[in-house]
Amino acid sequence: MNARGHCLAAWGIAAAAAILAGLVLWLPAHSLQRSGIARAETLQLERRQLRRDAARLDALQTEVRAMRESHPEIGDFLQGESPAIVAADLQRQVEDLIEAHTGHVISMQPLDEPGDELFPRATVKVQMYANVETLQKILYALETGRPRLFLDDVLIWRRNPEQLEVRLHVTGYVWTTT
Repeated sequence: MNARGHCLAAWGIAAAAAILAGLVLWLPAHSLQRSGIARAETLQLERRQLRRDAARLDALQTEVRAMRESHPEIGDFLQGESPAIVAADLQRQVEDLIEAHTGHVISMQPLDEPGDELFPRATVKVQMYANVETLQKILYALETGRPRLFLDDVLIWRRNPEQLEVRLHVTGYVWTTT
């Protein structure tokens, strides 16, 4: 092979190396660009969905406000910003009712309830002492008053001829203000 052939071979090898280096650099960059374009399209789609959801949320909140104004049965629900705050208010309300009927509260604590319901529950666990007549008045007041309250897990023991020990759960459904 002569000098010219060596020169052409060298240029050919250099050109092949440059093309190969270009491909090695271009392919990952092109792949990143394609994945970036796909990600941008996905984000645009999600943004459009979020805008539709926000508009739907606004419409639903308007509907909820209209329902509150036009439906008196909303008074059957506990009102508040969150079930935890409402449970604290319910605890105070139940304690006041028991003491107003001359019952004696031993202990009371709010219970955690799952929060993914349409109308979340606020529940208070109550332990108290009362005589039979007082207990009847307390239970009647809890179940027939407004907001609507529900009694569960009611356990009654006679501690002495005049005194009953009572344990129960008082639950109300929350119409959140948020």
